[in-house]
Amino acid sequence: MSFFNRRGDNASAASLAIATMLVFAVTSVGSAHAQQRSEAGLRIDRAAATELSPRGALKDYQRVAILDIRLKYEAWRVLGARLTSARRVASVAPKVFARQGGPWEVTLLGTRPLRKFYVFDPGAVEVHPQNADEHPRWIAADGIVDWRLVVPLYADGQPLSVRGIHIVDRRNGETVLREQIRKR
Repeated sequence: MSFFNRRGDNASAASLAIATMLVFAVTSVGSAHAQQRSEAGLRIDRAAATELSPRGALKDYQRVAILDIRLKYEAWRVLGARLTSARRVASVAPKVFARQGGPWEVTLLGTRPLRKFYVFDPGAVEVHPQNADEHPRWIAADGIVDWRLVVPLYADGQPLSVRGIHIVDRRNGETVLREQIRKR
């Protein structure tokens, strides 16, 4: 027996049309909500974002150095490194001084060594296998690797008189780069 073979076919057709519109409206709202995601697939909570208070103006001492470094690798070894650009900008610094992980030690230099922090070797590339049962592995980059390093120029609410950096590979004790950072 068909849905429309009963008495009151107009009422049934209207009910079906209303039900169809409701289903369409619900799925449209659901897909619009699903589009409220970042490119990384993280859900964006618009309500929580509007409740955040702004951080406020940056303090005069809040500056970082953005260093672009070109590294040349061959079989896990750095054959050469040079600073291709450096600029100082007003910004909140990454919280790197508490980190102890990473095989490279970055020392901020002034009239004396000021602070140290650790970073991972940018020539180590993590490869994820197609098979989910296998663990990711690390392979060495060969050739040129361009690396951007953000260096805090303040700590504990005070500016640091950073004049240069010294990067050492703690695995073998070799200097990767020792360079002056000019004020701009």
